[in-house]
Parts: sequence; structure tokens; C-alpha cells
Amino acid sequence: MRRFDNTKIIYEYEKYQLLLKGVEVSKENFEKSNLYNKLLENKIYKEEDYYTANITSMCLKTNPTSVRIRSDKFLKSCIENKDLKFLVSSFIGNENEMIHYIVSSHWFIDYNKQVDKSNSFIHFDVHDLKTFSYEPGFHYKKLKGKNVTKFVFLIVKDKEFNIEQLFDYFNLSTNWNRSTSYLIKDSRNDPQIPDGIRKFLYNKFNNSCAIHYLDKEKCRTKIDWQKTKEALKGTNLNTPLDFHHFIPRSKFKNEWFNNNLDELDWKIIHNIINVVPLCQICHQSIHNRDKKLVKDTFYNIIQTFDNTNMLEAFKEYLKDTKVINSIDELLEYYLS
Repeated sequence: MRRFDNTKIIYEYEKYQLLLKGVEVSKENFEKSNLYNKLLENKIYKEEDYYTANITSMCLKTNPTSVRIRSDKFLKSCIENKDLKFLVSSFIGNENEMIHYIVSSHWFIDYNKQVDKSNSFIHFDVHDLKTFSYEPGFHYKKLKGKNVTKFVFLIVKDKEFNIEQLFDYFNLSTNWNRSTSYLIKDSRNDPQIPDGIRKFLYNKFNNSCAIHYLDKEKCRTKIDWQKTKEALKGTNLNTPLDFHHFIPRSKFKNEWFNNNLDELDWKIIHNIINVVPLCQICHQSIHNRDKKLVKDTFYNIIQTFDNTNMLEAFKEYLKDTKVINSIDELLEYYLS
């Protein structure tokens, strides 16, 4: 049995090593990116004003999904010279788009660990890359078990990057005076959707994509959801559904970071009316750069709400969020 377990561990480890290799951005491709060229236009130079680093494995065979961003040059610049620089780590995300993870040296000026050792000062779970792909904007990391923000970082899609985003991020970093209002769970940035809400939504939509539940012809995943549910009985596998926040978490976060919200209320963000179970293809469709596809998917969700007597409740929910006031405004947000 031990030998079998070790074989399984090695298989999982190698699988995630290959995944990381597949999302890596080469130096040549980075230097062709919109971000790199926008920085050049603004006389912001690599090695002088910012550093780059790949996302790499923590090399923990018993925890193969743990990854890190490490740059000793960046840390030394922060600590020894107190320079205000930034670190960019790029990866290939959803729809083969280049995504950039940007963090300011401001957060590491008082870093109290040795920089010439095997530091892993930015670490997260590899599955968070999917979240980053879907939710550009400001994100934050907290000290584990404490109500203290460790650092704020910026996620941008390469094609959508403009220099004002970087300036806004630096302004936020150097003038930060906010704390967060809840404790982090494990290494995640956000509290997870409560199990009770997930269970309710599985039951409400008959363990299927909400759009399939509305009209199976409108759902682009052509599987029998009930047979899939039966096939998963007795296993530790989950139904292949994503739980999509119709008002994205990033919208709430950006409003909070910009002082338009007093706090992040996760009861509102994770409200049952705001969480929609979608197959991966429909989930990709609502976040797609093809705006016709986005619009079609958006209205499919609205129609699902209408058919399940949730639409009026959703309109009332919008008034409580303080970030989106109407369905038309939400659609405009998706199409922007």
C-alpha cells in the first residue's frame, strides 16, 4: 500500500510540474507583450525599475499544488536600498491569454527573513491561477490567522493593460490604511462559498449547469448531468461545475480598495442569489473577449433567474450591494 501511495504522490507531483511548464511565459514572449512595451513607452525599464520571475513549484511532493514567486534581487532591492520597484510574474491563463501578477516592493521593505536563503515569500495554490485569470484587479494576501493585510497585488490581462492601472496600484500601495474584516482560511485569499450554499444550488439546479437547467440546447457542454452525478457516487470526485459570482468578487474588491465600500461583506458577496453554478464552458463564455458571447451568456443567466422565480429577488439584491444598481449596469460592466 505504501508503494502505491508513493507512486500516486509522484504522479500528482509530475502532473503539476507539467501544468506549470505549460503556463510559463518565455522571456521572448514577455518582451513582445503589451505590458512590456507600455512600460518601455513610459521609460520604465526591466532590472532598473522592475524585476520578473516565473511561477514555480514549491517542490513539495506531498503538497504538489503549492507554488511560489521568488526573486532575491527584488527582495534585496526592497530591503537594502528601500527602492520602490515592482515584481512581475506572467503566466498563460484562460483562453490562452497572458496574465500578469504585479506586486510592489512597498509591501516588503520590512521583510525580516534572510534573502540569500531559499525564500518563498509569495506563495499560493496553483488553482488560484484560474481565479486570477477570471478576476483581474486588486487582490490581497493576509497574514495567516491574523486580521492584517500582508500585501496587495494587481492582476492584469496583458491585452487590457494600461499604465494608469500601474500608477493606481502604486498609489494604493503607498497610501494603504485599510484592514480586512475577516480571517483568512488556509492559504486562500477569500473565504470559500459556504457548503450549505453549494448544496442548495446543486439541488436547485438538479446537479447541472444553470444554463443547461434552463435549456440544454443553450448550454455548450453536451453531457448528461444526471448520469454524471450517478457515476460520481461512492467517489470523492465533484460534479464538474464552477460557482460563478454574477457580480464578480473583483468588482466588490475594487470598490472597497477605492474606498467606495466600508468593508467587504462576504455574506453579500456569497449570497445564494449571486452564485450561479456553470459548466466550465459557460463559465468561460461569460468572461470571454467575444462580447456577443458574453452578452448571450449573460441573458441566459437572467432568463434562468426569471424561470426559477429568482429575478425579482436578484433586483432587490442589487440595491443592497452598493456596487451595481441595475441589470443594465451589470451588463455594461461585463461588456466593458
